[in-house]
Amino acid sequence: MSTTDTITVKQAEHISMLMLERFHPDDRSHAFNKMHKHFGIDSFSKLPSDRYDEAIAFIQGTELPGKQAEGNEIRGVANIANVTRELWNRVNDSLHPDEHRWFAKATENALLLLENLSETLDGIANHVANDTKRLDGIPETGAFQSRHDLPNLLYGMAESIRTAQALAMVGKEAAHYAYS
Repeated sequence: MSTTDTITVKQAEHISMLMLERFHPDDRSHAFNKMHKHFGIDSFSKLPSDRYDEAIAFIQGTELPGKQAEGNEIRGVANIANVTRELWNRVNDSLHPDEHRWFAKATENALLLLENLSETLDGIANHVANDTKRLDGIPETGAFQSRHDLPNLLYGMAESIRTAQALAMVGKEAAHYAYS
C-alpha cells in the first residue's frame, strides 16, 4: 500500500486526540487495541484513507466492556472543563437566586483567564520569533528544540481555553437564572 492510500499525519493525530478525549487513561489501552484489531492495523498512520470517517464513528460509538450507557453516566475525560460542566448541570436547578448570582461571576474569571492566556501566547510567540539561528543553524536560545515541547504547550493552552469556555457557560447560565 502506498503512502497516498493512508490517512495524513494530521488525520492520525486527530484520531489519537479523539481517543485521548473519549477514554479514561485506565481504558485507553483496551480502546486502542480494540480499534487496531477492528481495522487490522498496528498504527493509526497505517489506516486506509477511505476508512477515516469510519474510524471517527468507531471511536465515538465505542463502548468498553462493563461500561454500557446508564441514565447518569459521565462521559469523556475528567478534565477541568468537563468536571465544571458536569457539576453545573447537576446542581443548577437546585440553586437559590443568590447562589446563581455568585456563579454568574464565573464569566469575569473566564475573561480574565482568556486575557492572561492571550498575553502568555503573545510572549511565547515573541520568544520563538526572536529565537534566531546562528550561521551553523543552531537556535540561539533553544526554545522548542524537542519535538514534544510545542505540542505539550499547545495541549495546555487548549485545556485552558476549554476551562475558560466552561466557566463562561456557567456564568452565562447562572446570570440567566439569577436575573430572570
